[in-house]
Amino acid sequence: MGEVKSALDRDWTVADLDAFPDGATRYEIFDGELVVTPPPDERHQIRAFDLAKVLDAACPPDLLVYASPIGVTIGERRHFEPDVAVKPRAGFRDDTVVPLLAVEVLSPSTWRNDVRRKREVYAQIGVPSYWLVDPLAPAVTVLELEDGEYVERAVVGPGEELEVSRPFPVRLAPGEWTQGLD
Repeated sequence: MGEVKSALDRDWTVADLDAFPDGATRYEIFDGELVVTPPPDERHQIRAFDLAKVLDAACPPDLLVYASPIGVTIGERRHFEPDVAVKPRAGFRDDTVVPLLAVEVLSPSTWRNDVRRKREVYAQIGVPSYWLVDPLAPAVTVLELEDGEYVERAVVGPGEELEVSRPFPVRLAPGEWTQGLD
């Protein structure tokens, strides 16, 4: 029988994730550290779905829009699950294919990792676009990779709209998304 690891261990690998059941709990690995987060709340899920619908409606046929859980594996000691991602259709089953867009909906349990650690790693592996969604506003912060670092291109909230070109042309108008989440 294999060695049982503690969540406090810092030597977790992507292969270790096979021991966990599929389900709503999110298991991610940051440089060998296991990060377990509770299932997202309803507001979080609705905002991810709102954005996925907008992206899917504009998505060209050679790309696919994914909603969580979709794994992004970076070597043996990093595995993330963005809330929404866009990847080439040709690599849709390969979780080592770098997404063209990774989106994280901010929540109390994950926002620190989303705005710092994931941002750094996504930049290191060359994810061209990284968006952060504030589910309360709602608002989207659009970050684009430039010279190895993310540059904030825009923040679009209620009453505003923005046409982005990456990963493909799409209009963001968060004020038009699902209402009545107060």
